[in-house]
Amino acid sequence: MLLWMTPFPLSGIAMALVHVFRTADIYKASPPLLATAPFWELALSDLFTGACEAAPFGMRRTLLFGTPLSM
Repeated sequence: MLLWMTPFPLSGIAMALVHVFRTADIYKASPPLLATAPFWELALSDLFTGACEAAPFGMRRTLLFGTPLSM
């Protein structure tokens, strides 16, 4: 049974590598946009959930928005 089930995860990994990392074939700006979107999503969710409340305001702002603004 293990020999029969082994090709499915391997083919899934191969298909993911081929289709996910070829986003530049769709549009040349899509890889940078896809890379930047998760950083902004996490920064905004941390802002609304109150992450880093113990840090001073300047440090909290730097921690939340430093990474997305540097992209």
